[in-house]
Amino acid sequence: FDRGFFNGSIDLFFEHDSRYFIVDWKTNLLKGRNAYSGDALDAVMGKSGYCLQYLIYTAALFKFLKRRLKIAPQDEESFYNERFGGVYYLFVRGISARRPDDGIFHDRPPFDTCKKMEGFIG
Repeated sequence: FDRGFFNGSIDLFFEHDSRYFIVDWKTNLLKGRNAYSGDALDAVMGKSGYCLQYLIYTAALFKFLKRRLKIAPQDEESFYNERFGGVYYLFVRGISARRPDDGIFHDRPPFDTCKKMEGFIG
């Protein structure tokens, strides 16, 4: 947040196997041996505001895809559930071949959450 305003941009969105994904790279330097493991990343995501960030990104991408692909209102939920694969936050300092799950956060917000967020962003 910058003086009360949210500032950010989606680093990447892509389609793979007919599903859409959001990727955001993070360069945070976290302290501790397990700082990039699952529970630790969950805490970082919450403390840093990244959860709110990816909810906004999800709603924005969903709005874009609905318009671009001409998704009818009655088909929105099935489209979301079948075609949205979720968000990945990649903490580049924590990704390692020795510990392949470290440094990677993934979530896929439920459709209802996406629709509520879409209402907030207009």
